[in-house]
Amino acid sequence: MEAYLGRISGRSVLSGQISRGDVREIDCALLYSDMQGSTALTQSLSPKKYVAAVNRYFDCVAGAVHDHGGEVLKFVGDGLLAIFPFDGRRRLPEDVCEAALSATREAFQRREEILTEDRMDFGIGLHMGAAVYGNVGTERRLDFIGGRNECGTKCR
Repeated sequence: MEAYLGRISGRSVLSGQISRGDVREIDCALLYSDMQGSTALTQSLSPKKYVAAVNRYFDCVAGAVHDHGGEVLKFVGDGLLAIFPFDGRRRLPEDVCEAALSATREAFQRREEILTEDRMDFGIGLHMGAAVYGNVGTERRLDFIGGRNECGTKCR
């Protein structure tokens, strides 16, 4: 379960959070990253070499996220969404934000350690604050989300 959903989301599912619309608002830092230039890579590399490039990118970003206490919520093509939740006790907002920033710095450092001809470009965006976290989807297929609630409690 942890390999597919992550530690926190896996525990939520195992504890029964499995209904569509079963979401809550949590305080966290969100990290979104996307590999740049991947469309051109799909046209210039063999499928095997392209997947190797995407995996190197994920090793840089997701590896740094995990090493700094975050959790990858999902991989979407050549992008990823990660979460660093606050818990109000051990993981205070300032500590979690520092962890997300440290993961970002480390991801870029890891990229610099890759041979120049194998190096890929990517961007990272960070958000801190309230986010919607839980299940969305159809009656037959659910997925966990974590995302900003742009208009807070006024959304309908």
